[in-house]
Amino acid sequence: MKLADYLKTMKNPLKKRTVVFLIKDNKVLLGFKKRGFGKGNFLGIGGKVELDETIKQAATREVKEEINVEIINLKQIGILKFYFPHVKDESWNQQVHVFITNTWNGKEQESEEIRPEWFAKNKIPYNFM
Repeated sequence: MKLADYLKTMKNPLKKRTVVFLIKDNKVLLGFKKRGFGKGNFLGIGGKVELDETIKQAATREVKEEINVEIINLKQIGILKFYFPHVKDESWNQQVHVFITNTWNGKEQESEEIRPEWFAKNKIPYNFM
C-alpha cells in the first residue's frame, strides 16, 4: 500500500513522542533498550507525551525517568513521522519530536528500561538502532 493511500484510511492522529540526544565532546549518549518497544536496540532517550504536559516537558521528564539526568536546555531540531501500514494497530504510528542538548545536571544512570552508553559520533551503531 502506498503511503498516500494509507493516510486516507487512518482514523486516529499520530501519537506524540519525544527523543533527546545528549551531546558532549563529539560524543552522543544513546540508550540500550532493555524492555518494551525497541528492546535490544540502541536509541535516543525519550518516550510518550502525557495529556497534561507540553512536548518539552515530556522530553525533560522522560530523560529524568530513564537515565536520571535533569535537562537544563533543549533545542528542537526536527519532527519525524513514522507510519506502520503493515500493522493493523494504528497506535504504532508516531510523530516524534527530536531534541538535542549539551547542558544538563547529573551523571547518566542505568534504569530498568535503559542502559546509557556514550558513542563517538563516527561510531554510532546504526545497525543496532
